[in-house]
Amino acid sequence: MPDHKTYRFFLGANSPDGFVSFFDHLINLDTAKEVIIIKGGPGVGKSSFMRRAAAGLVEAGFTTEWIVCSADPDSLDGVVFPEIGVAFVDGSYPHIVEPKYPHIVEKYLDLGKFCDSDLISEASRNEIRRLIPEYRAKYDSIYRCIKAARFVSDDLFATVFCMDVVNKIKKRVAGIIKREIPTHKTRKSKSASEFKQGLEMRRFLSGMTSKGNVVLSDTVSQLCNRIYEINDTYGYSHFMLSPILNAATAAGYNVYACYCPMNPETKLDHLLIPELDVAFFTVHSDFEGIDTPYRRIHLDAYIPQQTLRNHRQRLRFMRKTCTSLLDEVAEDLRAVKSMYSEIGLLYSPAVDYDSVYSLADEYSLRLLEQYGHHTKPEID
Repeated sequence: MPDHKTYRFFLGANSPDGFVSFFDHLINLDTAKEVIIIKGGPGVGKSSFMRRAAAGLVEAGFTTEWIVCSADPDSLDGVVFPEIGVAFVDGSYPHIVEPKYPHIVEKYLDLGKFCDSDLISEASRNEIRRLIPEYRAKYDSIYRCIKAARFVSDDLFATVFCMDVVNKIKKRVAGIIKREIPTHKTRKSKSASEFKQGLEMRRFLSGMTSKGNVVLSDTVSQLCNRIYEINDTYGYSHFMLSPILNAATAAGYNVYACYCPMNPETKLDHLLIPELDVAFFTVHSDFEGIDTPYRRIHLDAYIPQQTLRNHRQRLRFMRKTCTSLLDEVAEDLRAVKSMYSEIGLLYSPAVDYDSVYSLADEYSLRLLEQYGHHTKPEID
């Protein structure tokens, strides 16, 4: 793998129960050196500030993890430099971020100080007062629609669920674990007292956004060469991925555990284990697959064909219904994005962007001077 990697994840998701945040998994705060939590309302340039402030370290060739916005994948919610323990994160609504080690690791940066409220006209104030409640209320409708899609998806899975299929998957995954996950006894062994459990770094690799269901599949090939593509129409992949996650972390490997936005608390969709150069990428009916995967596993083939035949019409109807509901979600998220942009434009005449960008350049220069000349260590 190349020394310098650039990859993307989501840390938030629009889910059936509202906005779900994994921002507490942004970076290991016990080893991090500096996390800048950016506050400020719409239109103050938080995403642009992060890109510009991170530019020095990006150009210096440090591995860069871009955290993209769950509603608008063209926008940015954070940047992580795992090799040196540095991160920027948007800590404002809805992904509220508060420090664990205030002023020691995490530091607040309020870009709202560059907004002169006296320059906001009365007409703009009235429009902002109208738009912000409307913008947030729109999300209630979005979450209800996602919840409806979740009910249909759960019913789809229940229709084809069979414990024999789960048992077949468990048998298959036992062989994969034996082949792909060396135990800690076979690693450059540390004593039992020194051995550490691997970290489960929670992420989303897909999200329901204003551009539809976006899958950051390029991240998989950026981090791992050997990719198991798991074809799964009905939702069985979790039974394969969960034992792999447990085996890998028990053996001391750090794992990017990517959960399903429709069921973010319990259902795994993908696993990436960069230290082992292996990934497990689930392809649903509406996902594009990997061009040249290391292995393909077709979980649909484990389901009795008679079951699929008996419920063919019902299954087709439920898949179509779920797709229609999520198309409606994407349409509503496009409306939300438009409203948020309009709110930002109302604030923009009052924002001193020259000062915002000047401060970003100061951060970039300071970080490059502080960390850029260091020999890049291996990620712990």
